[in-house]
Amino acid sequence: MEEGKKLEGRVVFETTVEDDMLNGNGTLHGACSALLIDNCSTMPIALLNLATTGKADLGISQSIHILFHAPAMSGDRLRIIWNVSHHRLVASGIHTKMSASNLRPSSRL
Repeated sequence: MEEGKKLEGRVVFETTVEDDMLNGNGTLHGACSALLIDNCSTMPIALLNLATTGKADLGISQSIHILFHAPAMSGDRLRIIWNVSHHRLVASGIHTKMSASNLRPSSRL
């Protein structure tokens, strides 16, 4: 750890692009990129919450902003959204999250 007194949560996620993850052009669908960014940015937060509070609070997404840099094809191996097969960034994102507020007993959804 670079900062000795700070806790750090680190997750490494790898997957292979499958045919059901593709859009009509045969490249990784933007919604799949959003799902990967969402899950990969949520897990370190959940781990840090678990380590500090004993509860793995996943939080609530407020926004996800994605920049698409390069396509990923079926069979490409991704680490987060880095294309290991072709050594290039596929997408990057900014994910804003917050803790959910507690519902009052009289609240209706």
